[in-house]
Formats: sequence, structure tokens, C-alpha cells
Amino acid sequence: MMQACGAPMNGQLFKSLQNPWLASVGSFGLIVALLVCMFAVFPRPLPTLEGINTMPWWAPLGGLIGAVAVYAGLVLVEKVGAGPYTGLTVTASLLTSIAIDQFGVFGMEVHRCGLWRALGAGLMVAGVDTHREILTLNPITLPGHESVPAPTAKHALPLQAARTVVELMRRNNVPLPHCGTQLGANKNGHGW
Repeated sequence: MMQACGAPMNGQLFKSLQNPWLASVGSFGLIVALLVCMFAVFPRPLPTLEGINTMPWWAPLGGLIGAVAVYAGLVLVEKVGAGPYTGLTVTASLLTSIAIDQFGVFGMEVHRCGLWRALGAGLMVAGVDTHREILTLNPITLPGHESVPAPTAKHALPLQAARTVVELMRRNNVPLPHCGTQLGANKNGHGW
């Protein structure tokens, strides 16, 4: 719940400061201040020299990846909306996490992507695409605000992921729901 609130709050910070880099510094400045205070209150355990020497070179770079995510939120949330932004980031994180688990990247224990993980990931992708499709067909205008033009480009990746899930279901003899003559067709007749 808090992550869903963070992106629009950072978006407002960017809107107010008008500089994405300054807004990122402001956002991370508060984070650093909080962490310094927490470390001052709870200084133990301290790292060992052995732990520091055996740490992979890429381990400290996680913070930079977080900074990229914050920057993306600053500049994108106002353009696409909080719902689609959160849906896209959560779904992208889930897909990336499944790949990390599948191949044991970053020293993670391998957890194979089976049918149910693939199905769950496909449903997330389909949900994001459905949300986008609903906004495309029914743009929302709030009182006192101009209607944001709905996106018109079709996104091939969500449909391809959904097709992959359906193909996995077929290969494993998982019954598919009856969806009419075109699986996934919307009211405009666009389908698979």
C-alpha cells in the first residue's frame, strides 16, 4: 500500500520542483537521513572484515537500481497515472523476479518457473494490459481536469506473454475457459 502512495507523492515532488534530479535528491535525502538515524539508534551488528571482503562487487549497486526506479516514478507517474504505473512496476518486478529465481541470479537459490508461476505471471501481464485497454476505451475525466488522451499503441509484450501462458496451459492439458470465438477479444474485435 505504501509503495502505491510513494510514486504519486514523488510525482508531486517533481511537479513542484520541476527538476527530476533535484526531486530525486530530495526524496533520497530523506531516506538517507532516516537510515542514518536508524543506524545511530541500532548500531549493532557491525559488518566484519571477512563479510566486506567476500561481498560480491555488484551487491552495493542495488541502491542505484532503486534510484532508477524512483527517477522513473518521478517522471512517469503523472503521465500514465498511479494505477497503470504501479501495475507496470509490480508486473515488471514479478517477471524479473521469476527470471532471477529460474536462473539463480545474484546468488539466489534456484526456484524453477513451473506452470502455476507462469500462469500467475501471465495473469499479471493480462491484468495490466486489460487495465490499459479499459483506459483506452473509457478515458476518465475528473471535474476541473482535462481528459488525458488515451494511449493508442497496442502493446505486443503483454499479449505475447498471455499467449505464452495459454500455450503452456495447452501443453499441460489445463482446461481453458470458453472466451467466445476469439480468445481475449475486446468489444472492438481485437483479439488473438
